[in-house]
Amino acid sequence: MRVKFPSLTLTVDMQKHRAIAEVQVQAGPEGGVPCRYCTVGVTAANMAPAIGNTIFDGRVCNSEACLALRELSCVKQLPCGHACSGVCGEAVCPPCLECGQDPETGELSSLQANSDDLCSYCFDTLGAEPVLVLGCDHVFHHNCLSRMLNAKWNGARIDFGFRNCPACRTPIEHSMLAEILNPLTSLEDEIRKKALIRLEYENLAGCEDIASESGEFYQDPEGYAMHKFAYFLCYNCDKPYFGGNANCGVRSDFDPSELVCGSCSNPGQMTTCPKHGEDYLEYKCRFCCSTAVWFCFGTTHFCDPCHNQPGVGPDQQRKGELPACPAGPLGKQLDGPCPLRIPHPPTGEEFPLGCGICRNAQTF
Repeated sequence: MRVKFPSLTLTVDMQKHRAIAEVQVQAGPEGGVPCRYCTVGVTAANMAPAIGNTIFDGRVCNSEACLALRELSCVKQLPCGHACSGVCGEAVCPPCLECGQDPETGELSSLQANSDDLCSYCFDTLGAEPVLVLGCDHVFHHNCLSRMLNAKWNGARIDFGFRNCPACRTPIEHSMLAEILNPLTSLEDEIRKKALIRLEYENLAGCEDIASESGEFYQDPEGYAMHKFAYFLCYNCDKPYFGGNANCGVRSDFDPSELVCGSCSNPGQMTTCPKHGEDYLEYKCRFCCSTAVWFCFGTTHFCDPCHNQPGVGPDQQRKGELPACPAGPLGKQLDGPCPLRIPHPPTGEEFPLGCGICRNAQTF
């Protein structure tokens, strides 16, 4: 239960018998009317320039931050008499955060939020900035949602969890965020298609996790593919590329410039297939003369023995102890011809061998 007074809000939990009192200090007569956004007293000395007798005239200070918020805010006055708390340009104003009235129907809205509630992203009051009401009925500041979506994923691997509502994890959808959301939707669709093709390429479409009723992704190949495979954004061309299995992880101290797709990694060499592009190129192991079967950290190809001995290859590379061609797994120097039977750069460098689908078309 919540009881509001002009300068006091009392929130009571009737089940736990606890209460929180929030006191708002209003500016006195000498301080003028409180600014709509920062609550600083607005006087003739710090009043924002008028913009045509709108509901904000004389109610906003001239600080740069508050002027920007005024430009973003809806300038409508709701039928209930309160100022709209939404964003300028919305086709339909959100329910009033002061009295809860729906501006379309005039009835009490089911929205469980008011101007004194906190934005779950920045933990400032909702009334401090223009807000958006998401399809899940959770309310956030417009600027907070924009910052969250523009920041994108955390780390090297592309992960679309940031697109979900911070309160309930429902995918964020709102017309006022379309300019940010549309490119993200296109990127997710592109990666989903690549992941499904990769699932077929690795013969995992009928794996137990998808086929069995006890599997985590029962009859959900898209979900399994997006969970299993890691995709990264190329530092050079800004396009997504396959980066190995997600459970290999990525070093926390990764260098973004090392995240390079196959077509950008070795200019002048065979880095793409005319028929299948660069997604199915096979590489040599960076640390020996073997075909790589693992791609980890978004940067490094390993054969199975080198992959199963963590630290051997990279440690040797730092020490300058990698053997010359022909090189066997785990730093062994071999005799005779190179097992790959093709010229390649010195051990320690990434090198594409060609398109895996074309090389294995008879068994694919």
